[in-house]
Amino acid sequence: MERLLKINEVSDMLQVSRKTIYNWVCYGYIPHFKVYNTRGHGGVLRFRESDLEKWLQRRKQDGRVTYKDMIFSQHN
Repeated sequence: MERLLKINEVSDMLQVSRKTIYNWVCYGYIPHFKVYNTRGHGGVLRFRESDLEKWLQRRKQDGRVTYKDMIFSQHN
């Protein structure tokens, strides 16, 4: 099974603040998922390194994307 990354690790890896990662998650910009305990409570964010690598490759190809572009593209 692939190792799951915590938000601190993703923040360090991408060299952006944790707040930026949380914003990206909120907007659905970065691939992520929530892991819940056995009772379905206490969800924590986790990231697959392979998903982030693919995401970075798309960003590299697409160039700079603003929040406005990101939100507009999700609704079209």
